[in-house]
Amino acid sequence: MRQIHKEIFHDEFNERNKDFFAKLVNPFSEETIINKIARESGYIRDSHIVRKIIEAWEQGKNIFVVYGLGHLNNHKTMLEKKLLENT
Repeated sequence: MRQIHKEIFHDEFNERNKDFFAKLVNPFSEETIINKIARESGYIRDSHIVRKIIEAWEQGKNIFVVYGLGHLNNHKTMLEKKLLENT
């Protein structure tokens, strides 16, 4: 495990490093490929959520969405793009 860790992260494994996993899955970081995977995973999730919002809107349903600020910005951009395509 220590060898794989060193190969992937170019650093020695430190079991006392409590921030390691938090940094590892941070989609705003550029340190590792795992950060890129986290970012892409978030984009896929946001795209799915926006598709469901649009489906509900087109069916005439009332929509109430609660998400964090990072998702809000992505959703807003995607929804604005879709609305502009339909005008």
